[in-house]
Amino acid sequence: MNNKKIQGLIASVIKPSHKYIEEKTFLGIEKMGKIVEKEIESYSFTLFNEEGNALNYFQKSKNTTLSQQSINNNEDEDNSKTFFQKYSYKYNTNGQIVEENAYDSNGVFVQKSIYEYNSNGKIEECREFDREGKLISSKKYDLKGNIIEKNTYYKNGKLRERELFKYDLEKNTVEKNTYDSERNFKKKEIYKYNSKGNEIEYNSFNLEEMFDWKCITSQYEYDQRNNWIKRIINDGENYKVTTRKIIYYGEEENTNFPNWDSPFFKDLKE
Repeated sequence: MNNKKIQGLIASVIKPSHKYIEEKTFLGIEKMGKIVEKEIESYSFTLFNEEGNALNYFQKSKNTTLSQQSINNNEDEDNSKTFFQKYSYKYNTNGQIVEENAYDSNGVFVQKSIYEYNSNGKIEECREFDREGKLISSKKYDLKGNIIEKNTYYKNGKLRERELFKYDLEKNTVEKNTYDSERNFKKKEIYKYNSKGNEIEYNSFNLEEMFDWKCITSQYEYDQRNNWIKRIINDGENYKVTTRKIIYYGEEENTNFPNWDSPFFKDLKE
């Protein structure tokens, strides 16, 4: 799982700190004005420490390919439909992450992230390296801690593409523009949010897909802590229904982690 997805999960949940998030996504169909879950598409499970940082992440997918470009040196996508990753962290004296290391299920190192801060303790840059120590991406931040620029690189060190970000007053990404290594425009993405800061509309204009314009909308249901526990996504033709179980530290002692040998997981065929 790439770092962006992990950070998105962390940002989507309001503290007090959560212990784990169990997420199931189904393809859905509309029947008599209601969206009915039809077929399981993917499952994910993320375990966090009390600081809100991911300790491990598992995802199993039936109908989609998981893109692990960071692990594959930003070249080909990984066709594996089962993915597991463990994380460890190093902190500075201010309790800020300065290094994140990722390992596969066998404990083999796969990726490192290095975080740098300015004299005021504000994050300035994050650089990601593959298992061979080669730079695969770099992210620059503004004074509010928002990523304003992300560069990804090929295995040979050459720039692959650049992404530039814009934000609203609530630090939500409202626009992302992607350019190739020659600074030629490739794609524009626009995001809209509800009052809780959850994305409700996504629009994209992709020059590489014959000026294709896409619109995807989302609606949510929330738990008592205002974290979403159900999301319905509609791209105009298809529906995806995602349900989440969120367990918080101090709320209950719940150790009923998923049974990987259950029929539910075996249904997610390779």
